[in-house]
Amino acid sequence: MVVVAHEMSHGLHDDARASINKQLVLSGLLIEVLGEHTNAGSVIMALVTYNYIVQRGFTLPHEVRADEDSFRYIASIGGNVRAPAALWARVADKLGERPSGGILGEILNPNNHPSTT
Repeated sequence: MVVVAHEMSHGLHDDARASINKQLVLSGLLIEVLGEHTNAGSVIMALVTYNYIVQRGFTLPHEVRADEDSFRYIASIGGNVRAPAALWARVADKLGERPSGGILGEILNPNNHPSTT
């Protein structure tokens, strides 16, 4: 039920369209900034920058809101909001947090979902 409520939030807020629109603008800006300076290093840096901004700036806020909304939706129908929280706590205990790759790992592979703890 939590997953359905979470995805309902994405749909109700039209997150996919909002993200795509922002990504198109960001792509245009990066292309403009690069201009004719398209050597391998600048292209790689632009792609890393693009990915970081999309994951942390566009996707993460949508995921946080969808998580919060899903608990509100479940509570509004009298559902048990403690059960999914307890399940995720058990998953986090079993699997641990996402391995840290340090600052470089976070830049190259940014987390786009809220922490499990």
